[in-house]
Amino acid sequence: MGENNSSCYLSLLIMGLSVVLAATFGSSCGPDVNKIRTIGTADRIYTAIKHFEEVNGKYPDALDDLIKGTNTYINYPDDTKFLDAYGNVYIYSKTNDVFTLTSKGKDGVLGTKDDFVLMSWEVIAAEKLGSGR
Repeated sequence: MGENNSSCYLSLLIMGLSVVLAATFGSSCGPDVNKIRTIGTADRIYTAIKHFEEVNGKYPDALDDLIKGTNTYINYPDDTKFLDAYGNVYIYSKTNDVFTLTSKGKDGVLGTKDDFVLMSWEVIAAEKLGSGR
């Protein structure tokens, strides 16, 4: 039961951070709907990665592992497979105990301040990573 509470708490934390990031980095004319969608999709992928890890004892080697085999961890239409709302493919990387999921954001360029980065336990914006572009 403690694991379920942890998962719920983590999901709520991510959703809260998503709202804060959307409000902080939204356009001056109103919220960037694509950014909000990208954050929501990243949250779904994050949840699928964590579920994969719970079942298999490790993070997937690639995002495609989430939709292969008899266990499907996330449903994705083939034509939008692992794309953010801007049409960019999410970038996934992992080491043994940490993974990173990155959206290149509106400009489609990796390492700029509009990137959205999800790590295995925290959400960070590219500005916090030291990117000044």
